[in-house]
Amino acid sequence: MKFHHLTLLTALISLGCAVPDPNGNTPADAGPTVELCGNGVLDADEECDDSNRRNRDGCDRNCVLENDARCGDGVVEGDEECDDRNTFPGDGCDERCRNENLADGNDSFADAEPINGRSAEGVIATPGDLDFYKIEAEAGQWLAITTSANPDDTPGKVDTVITLFDADQNQVAQNDDAYPRRNTDSQLITKVVATGTYYIKLEEWTTWAGETAEGEPSYTYTLNVSVLNTEDIGAAAVYGEEGGNDAESALALDTETKALILSDLADENDIDVYSFSVTDETKAHFSAQLMPLGTDGYGSTANGTRMWVADMDGNIISRISHVGKTDEVGPGGLALGDYHLHIQHSGNAVGANDFYVIKFNLYGDNPAEAEEDTNGVLGTAEVLTPSPDGTSTRYFVLAQLSEGDVDYFSFDLAQGNNITVACGSASSGSGVVGLRAELRGEDDNVIQGADENDEGLYIRNIAGQSAGTYYLRLTATSVDPEVTGRYVRCGIHTGPPRG
Repeated sequence: MKFHHLTLLTALISLGCAVPDPNGNTPADAGPTVELCGNGVLDADEECDDSNRRNRDGCDRNCVLENDARCGDGVVEGDEECDDRNTFPGDGCDERCRNENLADGNDSFADAEPINGRSAEGVIATPGDLDFYKIEAEAGQWLAITTSANPDDTPGKVDTVITLFDADQNQVAQNDDAYPRRNTDSQLITKVVATGTYYIKLEEWTTWAGETAEGEPSYTYTLNVSVLNTEDIGAAAVYGEEGGNDAESALALDTETKALILSDLADENDIDVYSFSVTDETKAHFSAQLMPLGTDGYGSTANGTRMWVADMDGNIISRISHVGKTDEVGPGGLALGDYHLHIQHSGNAVGANDFYVIKFNLYGDNPAEAEEDTNGVLGTAEVLTPSPDGTSTRYFVLAQLSEGDVDYFSFDLAQGNNITVACGSASSGSGVVGLRAELRGEDDNVIQGADENDEGLYIRNIAGQSAGTYYLRLTATSVDPEVTGRYVRCGIHTGPPRG
């Protein structure tokens, strides 16, 4: 999605990118070894290696000579569609000697390009261009399908959408931006239900969304396909093993080196239990985010999946059922100790592919509310600490909102700046029900308010306010007596209007 905004509520965001690595390294998997083609070294069985995996530059994506064709020599030969004596795009003949006004040869299921290694390079060269690829996969395999195209979320670069189809061209899964969103690159992690051919369609977001289609020679991308090997766990994934439905059989999560759970719900009574420990007070925010279900998500049929976090006494701290695009349990301010993460089948009829993918980690959290006893009125509002960021300033808080509680927090606004507020509570598993946030002025007048829904709570781009002190007021209609967590995580962004 072309949504180039500054994320405010960092505590509601967990790992992104391809198969996530909590150590911040290049995303890894335990699949096949790295291909040698494209490393610039002429290895065994290669006819050429020009340091890339592109066709039509004299050395194709599999390091096979392309009939001695050399793009840029002024002679149209081999697989070249044109040759204008240069390798510059945008002049009608691109850097791979393809006619920029013609289709690129993989624009339909029938013309799908095989991916024989682990990646393919392509370009959405013209508006409305569709690129099709095909792979062979085996039942039970976990596949990670990602794009590398726009890591810095830069306007004017391609915004990919990938869709996976089975051999009969039925849609299996789809993704626009990886979850949690960091940029416009795409990610799918899915479990293969039947052995055979699968198709991948890659398109520009504007085409997919039905807007004015974009495409040009600079809209290049790399499509990556990895098989995640369950026999050699390694890397960043934990593969769930059926050992029972109780805490005694919990599978331990290593939050230092792992970040991903891949598993199945075996039947309508299945509950999978995982354990984790909080050993550092500066990392007391546990996040477990269930990746999107259904054919417009990662392809799971396990709709209605439930998640909750409990302490060792069985008290539920955070709980959620699948209702939105993605779902998260995100309790904050956890005490040092041991906890359990529970994943439960909805109890409905078993589907054809009831798997789940969860991204998890332990993080630092927003500054904790410090003046609960006195911040119930505007006159004694708790002053939030500013976090300058260039021309903008951010404010964060992890509030605790008990039944009947009212919390005021104050922050400053510079002249000409806008205000945006983002909060999350029940949407990330808290027991707070009916969260309401109001932006108020110095006279306790309501400037704008919002109520939390399944996706969180947002007050966006409030403009035209004078410089001065403003207030965030938090209330709730009730609390869930079965969930002990009362956390409310909020971020406030003040900055110049966006053009």
